[in-house]
Amino acid sequence: MSICSVAACPKPSDRRGWCTAHYMRWHRHGDPLGGRGPTGVPHKDQAGYMVFTSGPYAGRREHTVVAEKAFGKPLPAGVVVHHVDEDKANNYPSNLVICQSHAYHFLLHTRADAIAAGHPATWRKCGYCSEYDALENMRHYQYKNVNMYQHKKCSDDYNTARR
Repeated sequence: MSICSVAACPKPSDRRGWCTAHYMRWHRHGDPLGGRGPTGVPHKDQAGYMVFTSGPYAGRREHTVVAEKAFGKPLPAGVVVHHVDEDKANNYPSNLVICQSHAYHFLLHTRADAIAAGHPATWRKCGYCSEYDALENMRHYQYKNVNMYQHKKCSDDYNTARR
């Protein structure tokens, strides 16, 4: 069995000539030595968000810190910070929206998805056929506090098939 190719690492090599720890650092950050950068500089976590590793904001996501600075005080409980361009690493204040709740944050994504599909923001996607349509042509219900929509015909066809 060979030894990890990183200098001063006595662990046995596992993959690509590195030990498991150095391989995972390479896999996550593109650098077997960590990829975290200098002190106080954020790095990308597994979810794609920039996180401070040291300094006064250690362990906090960069977009939350930037939003708090723009807001002028700590964010209230239950608030969600939304990235307008949906790039989790783009933490410019002009790209961040402070949402009062998860429901409002979800609504922003729902409306953006409708627009991206070439429809008006007020249209919703059917839970059965995945086609977008106006709300007056849809049935609305809530499932686990999430608004769901389905065409009346799709809903009737599904219920008929279940009987």
